[in-house]
Amino acid sequence: MNAFFYLAPLCIIFFLRLSCKTTNWQGVVLLGFIAKLFFAYLMTYLVITVYGYGDLPTYFVFAKQLSLDKNVEWLSLLSSGYLIALLNSFIFSVLPPSIYGLAALTGLGSFAYSYLLIKAFRPLLNDRWLWIATVLILFLPVLGTQSGYIGKETYILPVLGYIFFSLAKFQRPTVLVGFAVFFIGLIRPYQGITLIASIALAAIISSDSKQRLRMYVLGLMLLLVGAALFGGYLSDNLQVVMELGATEFLSTAYSGGNLMLPPYPQPLTILQNFRPFSWEAHNAMALVASFENLIVLYFFFRCGAVFMRNIKMREIRALIFDSYLLTFSFAYIVINLIIFSYNSNVGDLARRHIYYYPHIILFGALIMSQQSKSKVESEYRETCQNQLFMIKIE
Repeated sequence: MNAFFYLAPLCIIFFLRLSCKTTNWQGVVLLGFIAKLFFAYLMTYLVITVYGYGDLPTYFVFAKQLSLDKNVEWLSLLSSGYLIALLNSFIFSVLPPSIYGLAALTGLGSFAYSYLLIKAFRPLLNDRWLWIATVLILFLPVLGTQSGYIGKETYILPVLGYIFFSLAKFQRPTVLVGFAVFFIGLIRPYQGITLIASIALAAIISSDSKQRLRMYVLGLMLLLVGAALFGGYLSDNLQVVMELGATEFLSTAYSGGNLMLPPYPQPLTILQNFRPFSWEAHNAMALVASFENLIVLYFFFRCGAVFMRNIKMREIRALIFDSYLLTFSFAYIVINLIIFSYNSNVGDLARRHIYYYPHIILFGALIMSQQSKSKVESEYRETCQNQLFMIKIE
């Protein structure tokens, strides 16, 4: 019953939007909103009935206790692993505690992330690939259920979506983007570091020769800020990296799960990002995930094929590296692919896919949109030349 208090405002927003005149694409987005809520409820049901409540004792039970405690030391919780419980306790101070109420908020956050990403890339896509990317990002079931997991992603995903939408709008980092990166870094330090590194690389790559020195300085400052903000996380792991090496450290960090698969050898390690494959599936959900992975792998190979060509696709590479948003997105994808290439824990990997799978789909859709545009322009030029040739003959 308590979940109704969370769901009612969402239903009101949905039906108000539905009562307005909507295009077919907006109708699909509204259906995607329902789908994200459904996926979040499904994931919550699985966590309770199959996965032994997961982290809900912390994110729900402890948060409920915090909401009743008037003498909570908030600052100590900010720097600990209980930040999500603290944030949930703020919600429970206003709304009645409810697991499925949190699921509704998680579904809303997942939808906001997807919608803001699509809005960021929408001006760059033709109608066909906009539809394809929208349907895939909103309705892929495993991606949807994993993004509906109550916990850290409830807060990270909508903020991450805002970062990409803001960069698309302003083509540069803003103060609010800086706060958003810091907030994400408090929850998941490695994602904060990944975002800062992507911002620094994009600032350097997308700048012209006159601004290059300035951008190098800016990039260095961003990395120093990142080191200062997340220095504890870096120092805790730097010694281990120095002792084991980066490859062994990442392999060790992801070990110990129940769904471990032997890692691929170099250079096939990149394919770790798209596991499990169909022959590795151990249940129905893993089999569905394997088909999703093949779809994203197709987009990945299409992107790779374009960057391997030296002549015909120069205009696409120019488009990517002249746009701050696209340069940032490209760097963000590459860094995440490198980090998770050593993750042989497919259960954990499925949750990490939500950070970069939508971006691979959008990047692939962008490249194929540009290819379609180039083909149409080429056919148009050829038609004009043929018409001129016929006029000369006559």
